[in-house]
Amino acid sequence: MNLVLRRGWFHFSVRVHPNLGCQADCVISQTEQLEPDAFANGQAPGIRFQPFFLPGASVSSSVLAGKGLFARGLHFNGIVTSGNVVLSCECDHCQRSFLIRSYHAGFSNAGYFYSGSGKYTITVDSHLPGSPAALSEPDAEALAALEDALPLAPDGSSYAYLNPFRCPHCSEPYIDFEANPGLRASEYYGNYFEGSTLLRYVPEPV
Repeated sequence: MNLVLRRGWFHFSVRVHPNLGCQADCVISQTEQLEPDAFANGQAPGIRFQPFFLPGASVSSSVLAGKGLFARGLHFNGIVTSGNVVLSCECDHCQRSFLIRSYHAGFSNAGYFYSGSGKYTITVDSHLPGSPAALSEPDAEALAALEDALPLAPDGSSYAYLNPFRCPHCSEPYIDFEANPGLRASEYYGNYFEGSTLLRYVPEPV
């Protein structure tokens, strides 16, 4: 993970759970002493690192390959991840790390689609027919019509509801919806890579 552009004081919190899962988060400040409200006020960014299992654990990170961010411990049900937090993920295939940002599709009233290449994420306002609402399956006919209407991604690949979220290094699926039936509806955070632009679909006026 490239932290060259993130300078300052890194304040770490590391927790080891009973199952020997190790979870680390940090907040970055420009002063040695972290002001109590700096993170809550958005003045200090945070990084949440993908948890891993220590030696001796009864489970392995390999069982989470292709799973969503809730299963991986990067988001939590009932707790909204703050917008000033980036997530540090590790690819199941090439083991390289990468940074992503997430947005809450339910609170944002905007569904999401990933491009076939995995490089782009486009949002679709929830009032548009076929837009995938959080925690529900979209109408198949309306979804197909919406997928046909979406523009191609900047690299020419197509957006689709079941396209995986891919590793930016090796392009293998990181969140694999087709391999995990039912996962797509429950992954109500849309993701995009740190430093990239979250695209938005605006239909042509009729």
